[in-house]
Amino acid sequence: MVCVSSLLRLPRLVRNRRVFYRFSSTLTSNQEKEISFADHRTAYAHLSRAEILRAWIVLKLCSFDFLLQNSLKVLETSQRVFGQGLLEKILRPTLYDQFVAGDDPQSLKETASKLKQLGIKLMILPSLEEDIGQKSDQNRYNDNVEVTLKLAEIAYQHGGPLSCLQTKITALISADLLVKQENIELEMGLERLKSVGAFASGLQLRLLVDGEFTYLNRAISIAALSMAGAFNQTRPVVWNTYQCYLKDAFDKICGEFDVARRMGVGFGAKIVRGAYLERERLLSAEGNYPDPTNPSYEATSAVYDRVVQHMVEQVAALGGQRCNVIVASHNETSVLKALSKMGSLGILPTDNTVVFGQIYGMASNITVKLASEGYVVYNSVPYGSLFDVLPYLSRRATENRAVLKGTRRERTLLARELRARFLGF
Repeated sequence: MVCVSSLLRLPRLVRNRRVFYRFSSTLTSNQEKEISFADHRTAYAHLSRAEILRAWIVLKLCSFDFLLQNSLKVLETSQRVFGQGLLEKILRPTLYDQFVAGDDPQSLKETASKLKQLGIKLMILPSLEEDIGQKSDQNRYNDNVEVTLKLAEIAYQHGGPLSCLQTKITALISADLLVKQENIELEMGLERLKSVGAFASGLQLRLLVDGEFTYLNRAISIAALSMAGAFNQTRPVVWNTYQCYLKDAFDKICGEFDVARRMGVGFGAKIVRGAYLERERLLSAEGNYPDPTNPSYEATSAVYDRVVQHMVEQVAALGGQRCNVIVASHNETSVLKALSKMGSLGILPTDNTVVFGQIYGMASNITVKLASEGYVVYNSVPYGSLFDVLPYLSRRATENRAVLKGTRRERTLLARELRARFLGF
């Protein structure tokens, strides 16, 4: 067990990362504005000492490569050894409460209320997905539609218009059918997508279609663009996700943006670094085809920043009714570059056209600071029962090892806040 005193002895010096930018609006009187993500007092003021300590311990555990690589095996083994009841008593107040909103409407409401007090919007993430070879019967997909519609209602009730709801196409259509792109069952799946899109549009939500593996992404893009053609007539309702760990990310987003413009509909983009890098590299090696991924984190960051800069320019050129972007990143440098670009183009934080997002339970130093400065920022909030969500989180942990291993700065800020709480400095 980690000793609190060891946290309090951590170095006090934390590198400050700041950006200076200008807004052309008279609201800021053209004064330079400074943003720093090293403000631990603002970031964690809403957390108790116990919650800060829990966050530090959980993020520390997530930094160990062995646990990340074997998280699903560890979970399954622990369930056999300890039994489901005891394991739940261990995991619910730790891993589950750190990253998950809850498993019923009331707990989700409480989470949404806490976020709202901080100025943070809700981006609900159902733990529903499927891969090739995991085909379910039609009842399962129909049930997933019902779950998605209920979560859409909850998102609207607790977040109002322009709340975000994430969805995976493979929760509503068999991944096998997406690859084959044939069969009457595919038509039934498209009807399910239509019902979800219509419901989200009626509630004025933002429906974010998650990216998946490259062998599914072509079909997912076709589905997302089809939904955009139906529901993005007046504003971006359906947004696709663009994974910048892929070499073709810039060309892909530019191509799909052009398709949306030719259709005369709005375009929404969630820009991420991506979660399937290691699996994609393994599949390319096994299949003896060119690796679709960038060779390094630095190369991915270069693509990410290029995509963000380009799309922010499109937002400024076309206006918020035609193009919206969510900068989904835990990378401070990328966020600061996006802020600088917004300022140079006169895009205000309150325009709600370029918004930001982080995972619930991580990067609070970014999320809370952005919200306190008036930016529109979302927390991606997983929802579901413990034994439904944790296997999902285990898969995400394996895929997001680079992100989870890179939480050293956040742990340092958490330790500084703990020291301030206990020692007064």
